Amino acid sequence: MDNYFCLNKGTSIKSNLDSKPILNGIKILRRDLDKKFTLKETIDNQIRLVKDNVLSEEEYRMVVVSTDIIEVRASDDLGFIYGLLFISSYFLDIKPFWFWMDQGGIKQTEKIEVPVKSYFSLKKAVKYRGWFINDEVLIDYVTKQNDSDEFWEMTFEALLRCDRIL
Repeated sequence: MDNYFCLNKGTSIKSNLDSKPILNGIKILRRDLDKKFTLKETIDNQIRLVKDNVLSEEEYRMVVVSTDIIEVRASDDLGFIYGLLFISSYFLDIKPFWFWMDQGGIKQTEKIEVPVKSYFSLKKAVKYRGWFINDEVLIDYVTKQNDSDEFWEMTFEALLRCDRIL
């Protein structure tokens, strides 16, 4: 019997939580799964989001329950988002600044084996973290020439992804 959960294009993400930030985190991970995996073979399995009030704010626990189920557990929206982005970064190898560095050459594969075990987030060193975006020329260009919504979505996604490396 295999002791791995196989991330692949057939992996679905299930949640009873309907907050806009969590739904956006699910959308980001789904996009990353679609970029990483080919359609050659799909295995139907699930990533489930489970509320866990034992965890502190912004913390997550990813539990590979079986070969069919991964649970991302958290007590708040940011915990779920960080957990979903952990999967994207750690297993799919999507870089925090993928959009800005044109990480178009994402190496595709059929599946990635995730060992059946638990993964825990690290405790944050400081409570409030953020960025100051000091690039008036870029911001001015993007707002005049292009869709500024995409620019800001990618900016905030990078901020959330970098939380793992700070």
